[in-house]
Amino acid sequence: GLRLENTEVSVDERSAGLSTDSDYSVVLPSAHVKWDLTDTDRVLASVAGTIRRPSFTFINPAVLEETLGDNDFVGDTNLKPEKSYGFDLGYEKRIGKTGIAGINFFYRDVKDLLEVYNTGELTEAYLDDFDDAVEEAIDDGDTPPTLEEYMDDESPLFLYSARNTGDGQ
Repeated sequence: GLRLENTEVSVDERSAGLSTDSDYSVVLPSAHVKWDLTDTDRVLASVAGTIRRPSFTFINPAVLEETLGDNDFVGDTNLKPEKSYGFDLGYEKRIGKTGIAGINFFYRDVKDLLEVYNTGELTEAYLDDFDDAVEEAIDDGDTPPTLEEYMDDESPLFLYSARNTGDGQ
């Protein structure tokens, strides 16, 4: 078989002041073969292309607070779809009337892998809490903590995002 998928995406995020449009087309071939060697032995083979589009969350440029536990998430409007081509080869042996034993080999070639990652940036809420801790220490006549000291006492909260991390097999 052969499938053509066309995708058009428009993101208009007024709160972030961003507007982007993208479109792409991908041709996805596929072929599947089942070959009965005997009444109890079978070989199966398959080759296919697939696509995984970024989710709306992944392309939404607005900061979504406390999306990953207490951590925040912000999408990237420039993400590409993840594309892969795969090959599968298998052998099956029928055992009696109800059993099957088999062995399979598969290989995938992935391009533009999509992944959630930690940007290393602290969340606004965490930095606000740090500012409050500094003000409280000053009001109490104590030495205010440094950000590093505060992070030792209060688990840091980070901003996460999504990215295309490269290719893989």
